[in-house]
Amino acid sequence: MTSRLSSEALNQLTPLLGSLARLVARGSQVSEAQLRTLLLGADLESEPAALEELNLHSALLNEGLGNKANRIVMLGQRAQNGTF
Repeated sequence: MTSRLSSEALNQLTPLLGSLARLVARGSQVSEAQLRTLLLGADLESEPAALEELNLHSALLNEGLGNKANRIVMLGQRAQNGTF
């Protein structure tokens, strides 16, 4: 990250993570416009570091979702093969 957020900005950003997680859980890629809308609701639209932080969390959540999906597929394959 190129700049740091103030503790106040972090406190404003934290409640947005639940909304971000719900967007990611729906299975579609979260757009920058959606992230900016979230930031607007928290009065952080003028904080480039906040957008960067949400992008990072979005990527981490997507990675976690992908890993979970991969585990489910692997368990399904093992169950079919009788190696479960």
